[in-house]
Order: sequence, then structure tokens, then C-alpha cells
Amino acid sequence: MKMPEVSPLIGNWLFSSVVEDDALTRSYKYRLLVIITVLTGMLMWMYSFLAIFLITSEELAIIGFACSTIHALCPVLYKTTRSMVFSVYTMVTAGMVFQFSFSYYTGGFYSPTLIWFAVLPMIVGILTNKTHALAWIFICVMDFMLMFFLQTSRLVPASQLTADGRVVAQFMVGLGLIGLVGGFTLFFIELGYFYHNKISAKNMQIRQLFRAITHDILNPLASIEFTQSRVIKQYPNLESELNHSRKTIANIRQTVENARYFDAADSGRVVLNILPVSVGNLLDSVGALFEERLREKKIVLEVDPDIRNIHVLGDEISLRTQVVNNAISNAIKFSSPGAKIEVSGVSHGSEFELVIRDHGVGIPPERILQWESVGGLASTLGTWGEKGTGFGLLLMKHYLDKAHGRLQVHSVCSHIDPKNKGTRISLFLKKAPAIS
Repeated sequence: MKMPEVSPLIGNWLFSSVVEDDALTRSYKYRLLVIITVLTGMLMWMYSFLAIFLITSEELAIIGFACSTIHALCPVLYKTTRSMVFSVYTMVTAGMVFQFSFSYYTGGFYSPTLIWFAVLPMIVGILTNKTHALAWIFICVMDFMLMFFLQTSRLVPASQLTADGRVVAQFMVGLGLIGLVGGFTLFFIELGYFYHNKISAKNMQIRQLFRAITHDILNPLASIEFTQSRVIKQYPNLESELNHSRKTIANIRQTVENARYFDAADSGRVVLNILPVSVGNLLDSVGALFEERLREKKIVLEVDPDIRNIHVLGDEISLRTQVVNNAISNAIKFSSPGAKIEVSGVSHGSEFELVIRDHGVGIPPERILQWESVGGLASTLGTWGEKGTGFGLLLMKHYLDKAHGRLQVHSVCSHIDPKNKGTRISLFLKKAPAIS
């Protein structure tokens, strides 16, 4: 049963920014709370005994034992209230009161014990969140400035620490800091492993669910496509009426296949077979694939003949299906009927820049920034209302990253500059060695 983070009796009404953790995270933070309580508690009890034997003030010993006792009970307090914030605030408040009091009686602003204030925001941040850490940074700064005010106002008594006490206190500060900072370093490393494993496990669950869903989608699609083929074969006159549904099903299949490919490539299950690839053959196969779409929209695909003999390094199937196909498909999609798509190239030393240039509606600047920041764009309708998958640029960039290439997108919207509107896709590919 999920335990609430906020206690109905005490609660966190003062601290509205508590982050809701799951049961595993709360359990892990509770173990950290116990460990931190033990480590810092050892120091507090040592300072309390130091106050008894090496400091002349009896009040400081009483404050020390009272604060140490409250500090030690914080894990029990969490088990009772189920409020991590309330428990942590109680623990660090007890520590702060004792540190301030100890400093007040042992040199005031010049007491080395004041340095322990620096540890309190770290403890709060580890066990709660950054909002509370920032709050305790402010509290500790205010306490430090208060001690400075008391010192400059001559309200701090002379140090009541004996000569032996000063030696012991210095050892406790030095060794205590080494122990605590080393311990916190281990905490941060362990916390990183904890969240990494947690995220990895969640990602694996999502991948498994995704693979099951895409598999279950493709099976019915295959059955529908088979049934449509049989119907068209038996009743040829229905082909034109079923044409729209066939395109819709093909679009769904392409979306699912693109998503599956991206998942496979991202998880390392796709191995690229990098070999020399003829740009001319690549563009011939792509042109044949889109011949019908080009004819329907009366778009001319103009290929610079000088690039046909260029060879680049790549996985021919992935380069064709995931990169060039997507680039040409997007160019057709966003071009107006009767427009022209130009394919050209430029050599840059060991790289070859394959350029696909259309004169369509263009991509708004804010969407270019979105693509550069997150790597993908939401699908938008084409000039004929064509639907897309939204995976095009993402798949292109993913392949080029794997193949040590680059992708650049430059676009001008029609409403910004109608004369120079359109999108230029630059695919930077490694050139293959000369082939005799």
C-alpha cells in the first residue's frame, strides 16, 4: 500500500514544494536518513561530551545533550509521521542550534565550529529537494551573519574552551569534515547508480510494451491488406474506391515501421554495414519509389548529373530508406503542384554534402529551433493534406549520427520571403575511397 508523504497529523503545510516520491525512492531515502543521522549524531555526541569535560559552561552541555537526543530520534519521527521534510528539518534544526551555541561559547564568529553550517543545506538537499536546499542556504547565511553581528556588537563572551579542548575541537572539525564529505560523496555516487538503474528498468518496461503494441498493430494491418488485395483481385472496379483506405493503411504501417526501426537502432539492435554506396544508384531507386507521387503532384525531381558518379560510405539500405527517402518524401509533401525539387552535391575534403532543395512552404523558425533542441518535429499536413509520421528528421539525424555524418536544415517560410521560400536539407556523408 502506498504511504502518503504528508502526515495527516503534522504534515508539511509550511513546505508546499514537497516532491512526491514512489515507495522505492522513499525507502532508499529513509536508509540515507538513518546513515546520515548516525554519522552526524556521532559528531554531535562527541561535541556534547567535549562540552562537559573541556568547556566551563554547563548550559552548553545541556543544550548539546538535548539537541543530540532530538537529532537521534529523527528516523523514528519519520516512521511515525511519514514526512521526510518534517524529519529532516527537525534533524538539521537540532544540529544548527547546537552548532550555533557551541560557536557562541567557543569564540563566536572566529570559532571553527561555524564551518558545519555548510553541511546543513547539503543534507537537506540529499533527502528532500532543491527548494528546501535553497531555503537552508538562506537560513545558514542568516545564522552566520547573526553571529557576525553578535561578535561586532561585543555580545559574544570570551571563549570558554580550554587549551586541550581547542586541540580536540580542531581534530573533530578536520576529521569530521573528511568523514562527512567522503560519506556524502559516496551517497551521491550511490544515488546516481540508484536513479540510473531505476530509469533503465522503467525504459526497458516501456520498450517491451512498445514492441508488443507495434507487433499487435502490424498483424491486423497485414490481414487487412491481404483482404483488400483479394477484394480488388475479385472486384477490380472497387480499386479506386479502396485506394484511400489502402494509402491510409500504408501510412500507418510506415509510421509503425519507422518507430520500430528507431527503437531497434536506439537500443543497438541495428548494425550498420558501412560500404561504398553509389549516389547515382541511390537516387535512381529513390526516384523510382516516388515516381507516382511526383507524377500526381506534377513535381519535377531534378538531379545534378555531376553527382551520379560520387560514392559515399554508408549502409545502403538504411541510407536509402531512412535518410534519402525521408528527405525526398518531405520535399514532395511540402511542395506545391508543378514545383521543382533539386538534388545536388558539394565536396568538402573527406565529406560529401548531398543537398535536397525544395521550393515549398518552408519550416517556421520556431519549429527549426524545436528540432535542434529535441531532435524531432510533430507531423504537419502537406500542401495536398498529406499526413506524415513525424519521424522523418528524427530518423535521418539518428542514422547520420551513427554513420559519423551530419544533418543541416535551412528553411525560409513562404510568408517571410515568397521568392526564396523552401527548405534545404544537407546530408553530410563520408566520401568513399576512389573505386577503379
